[in-house]
Amino acid sequence: MLPRWDIRHTNIKYFLGTVMALCPEILKAKKSRGRPPKHPIKHYAALIAVKEEQKASLRKAETDYSEEICSERVDHSVIHYWEKKLKDVYIAFSRKGWTTSL
Repeated sequence: MLPRWDIRHTNIKYFLGTVMALCPEILKAKKSRGRPPKHPIKHYAALIAVKEEQKASLRKAETDYSEEICSERVDHSVIHYWEKKLKDVYIAFSRKGWTTSL
């Protein structure tokens, strides 16, 4: 556990690196009808994890974090779609993250 004065508590890039390392590689798009996702699902998962860590709204995640993670702006409705779709993955991911970080 990091001391409370450590800069890494507020550094989004440090948190993002940790999330990308912990994010499961099994997140792949299913072969189904429709258009494939524009960005890798791992990027959407990281974007939502950063949004939840910073306790930010969907619009703040759209304007501030999506350009840093996905290299272009991702609409807030797309972030919400993946947030609902990956709900079960986040439960497993959060358990994995808590056990490795503590």
